[in-house]
Amino acid sequence: MSYIGGSFEFNPDLIYAPEVEDVNDQIGISKDKVYWTKSGRSSFALALKHWQKKLTNGWLLMPDYQCWDVLSVFENIDKKFIAVNEDLKIEISDLNKFLKDKNLHGVVLIDYFGLTDLEPYIECIKSARPDVLIIVDAVQAFLSIVLSENLYKGADAVISSPRKFLPIPDGGLIVFKNKKPKYNFPKNNLDDQISLYVSAGILKDVIFKSSFDDAAFSCIESTYLNLFDRHRKLFNNDIGQISNLSLEIIKRTNLKSLAEKRLKNFKFISDAFKDNKYENFLTPLNKDFSGPGIIFPLRVNSKHRDPLREYLKSKGIFCPVHWPILQGQIPQLGKSSMLLSKEILGLPIDQRYHENDLMKIKKEIDKYFRRKSNESL
Repeated sequence: MSYIGGSFEFNPDLIYAPEVEDVNDQIGISKDKVYWTKSGRSSFALALKHWQKKLTNGWLLMPDYQCWDVLSVFENIDKKFIAVNEDLKIEISDLNKFLKDKNLHGVVLIDYFGLTDLEPYIECIKSARPDVLIIVDAVQAFLSIVLSENLYKGADAVISSPRKFLPIPDGGLIVFKNKKPKYNFPKNNLDDQISLYVSAGILKDVIFKSSFDDAAFSCIESTYLNLFDRHRKLFNNDIGQISNLSLEIIKRTNLKSLAEKRLKNFKFISDAFKDNKYENFLTPLNKDFSGPGIIFPLRVNSKHRDPLREYLKSKGIFCPVHWPILQGQIPQLGKSSMLLSKEILGLPIDQRYHENDLMKIKKEIDKYFRRKSNESL
């Protein structure tokens, strides 16, 4: 069975490819403004260290719907949460209320799935409170940065995560509005992470290029998944630079071409869902914005989200959930965020896939809901 979705794997061919262009030139940002770090969380930690004095004397405003791993970086920062609505947008009226508090010293804005127009919020904050620090979480929008100049104009720092878009063992970046501050990074200690990632990729390649009986296949697949899980668990909040291996792979990758492929895939699947026969069960989350985002977000009736995800998995289609909520996180969530956490399902649209792959996803979703519709008759 061929699979759709899941992690990007290392392939030795990546490092044999010719260089395309310097990494900073590919994203169109001066090296004087950017640091390439080992992860998005590492970039956040660097931002908090740089503005530690400013943030210590006040508090930070964050959306109540976000990746909980990232929130761990802000553990020692005083913070408040602003609710998002069911379109993953912040109400300007709510934002203005928070801006009246003189102790508000910073705001984190999130580009959800690389499909959010943050310009109105940035303009609102800078107009009312030019002293307030703006950090943009563009972890899910790395390729949007590649395609768009002056994206998030006015923000003091933009943070993203190329490792979520590319077959690299690590990788984040932080772009400062002005010249980046001087920082002496500690010596990298990514050897274990790189070894696990490379080993998992080579093992996955073996799986697809060889024939095994069921027992051997199950054993190798289990080992492959274990390697990936161990690699993922080694990410932490420490500040560190990107590995040389990841930089070399990015240099040999045409980022603009990948971004255009993702954008094309996004538009294709978006058009496919315009003929939505099951709108009582599901609806695309984006209605007025498209881009080379990390996934295509669907809202699925909470009764069907997890069963649909399991059905698609049985067909070799792996769809992420953004984001599972732990019990301790519930108190800070608004009504819309609680609902979205039970409904959002991400469809894979990345550069590995073609129109026939995307149509397979759509047909399997239709098949699932056609069966459910018949059962309810």
